[in-house]
Amino acid sequence: AAGDLVCFLLFAALGRASHEESVLGSSLLGPLQTAAPFLAAWAVVAPLAGAYSARHTLRPRGAILRALLAWAVADPLGVLLRSLILQRPVQLSFIVVAFLSNAAILSVWRGLYARFLAPQPPD
Repeated sequence: AAGDLVCFLLFAALGRASHEESVLGSSLLGPLQTAAPFLAAWAVVAPLAGAYSARHTLRPRGAILRALLAWAVADPLGVLLRSLILQRPVQLSFIVVAFLSNAAILSVWRGLYARFLAPQPPD
């Protein structure tokens, strides 16, 4: 879960930088504030989608696919929460860009975790 948090913070920092905003914002909480709606959606969806079950975290392919499944649901929910908080309309292009960018970040993390860090079952 800590690795996922880092992924979401990286996603938020990259997004802020791409819009020429200060990466940290007016405080060190900038990326956390930006990532918060996405983290909230992920916190609800990922466990329900099995993204944290041992069955889906032991092998890179399973870890990546389960994370992508969870993100496919959490992303539009996170965008919706963000639009409600900021009182801005939902933009389809933002849903797509957010999905693709964080899908890439999560896939790399989840694949590396499953390959090198996850406890492996005895042979």
